[in-house]
Amino acid sequence: MITLNIKGVILPNAVIRKLSRYLVAKILSEAYKLL
Repeated sequence: MITLNIKGVILPNAVIRKLSRYLVAKILSEAYKLL
């Protein structure tokens, strides 16, 4: 299980995947608005 340690807070892999998916969706929607 891959964990990411940020300032002493350990995030499980599933949480990281959800966060990255959310960020990608947000970035894509913002980019789509700019087109």
